[in-house]
Parts: sequence; C-alpha cells; structure tokens
Amino acid sequence: MLTESGLPTTAGQVSNIKSLIAAKKKAKKAAEPAAVEAAAPELPKDAVSVALLVKAKKLVQELGGAKEAKIALNALAQLMD
Repeated sequence: MLTESGLPTTAGQVSNIKSLIAAKKKAKKAAEPAAVEAAAPELPKDAVSVALLVKAKKLVQELGGAKEAKIALNALAQLMD
C-alpha cells in the first residue's frame, strides 16, 4: 500500500510497526483493570464485613443471645478502660 503510494518500505519496517501497535494495545488493556479498581467506592471506616458479622453471630449464639452478648461487650469495654 505504501509502496504503491511511492513510499519505499520493507517487510521489516512493516513488521516493526505492527509489533509496536500490538504492544500499545496490550499495554492499554493491562492498564484498564487498574483504572476500574481505582474507581471502586470507598467504604466508610465503620463499615463491617460479612466475615465479621458471621463471627459476631456465632459469638451471640455462644453467649445465649443478643442481650447476653451486649452485657459481655459492656463488661469488656469497662475492663479495657
């Protein structure tokens, strides 16, 4: 195509340009997921994970109910002061 236009080209030049274009596309694809992760919303500092909620549920069951768990947590808070 370029040779038909009057620009002398070799197969090596064409190969080099094609590889540069492919490398740019690959780099762009690799950079896209990082941008998606950065756009994730920030969680509030007091957010609780599901794993912590499951642990809390097990603790409540072990202590005999939510009322008993609250009493135990209040006692723990007094000990930590």
